Amino acid sequence: MFYVIGKRTSRLILLALILLVLGLCYLYVFPRGGKQDQDLVDGQLIEISAETLPATAPLQRLETLTVPKRDVVEVAPLRTDFFSEYRWERERSRSRQTSYLEEIFMDPTIQPARRAETEARLWHLTQLSHKETELENLIRAKGHRDAVVVLTADSANVVVDGQVDAVQAAQIGEVVNRMAGVTMERITIIDGIEQ
Repeated sequence: MFYVIGKRTSRLILLALILLVLGLCYLYVFPRGGKQDQDLVDGQLIEISAETLPATAPLQRLETLTVPKRDVVEVAPLRTDFFSEYRWERERSRSRQTSYLEEIFMDPTIQPARRAETEARLWHLTQLSHKETELENLIRAKGHRDAVVVLTADSANVVVDGQVDAVQAAQIGEVVNRMAGVTMERITIIDGIEQ
């Protein structure tokens, strides 16, 4: 027995799966509960107080903190990765847009035309995310260490790690033009971002 799934039904199933994944990510990243005043150190829970870990202390290359009644704990430095942060911020912004559109979509009083428009916008956001990831992977495959692509309805911004010459810029522009359908005049390539 085979089931025939229409285009709209497949979109709704995809949307439901995306919502499920986003919900699980939200629950994992932002667990419920009060203030966290314990941490896991060497397999044991320890209490953390304001005196032990001052919030205003800057992190340095390697910092040694004294934990009461415990051994010395070494804290690794936090490395700020421009590309990871940029992607994270882009996904956070998309998530807010998606949440807003989902609220509209789930409203039982919404007009059918507005519901269809909202569904189309949600599908468009999903497609943009897929294209951005695909383009970033293609740019890395062309030999660049890292890249971030941000697509809008009619433009594309590409941030590339390292310097890009005219030939490489033309290659990146051609890939973005072909994959995203953005005209060459609306593609911006930013290079020189060294980590």
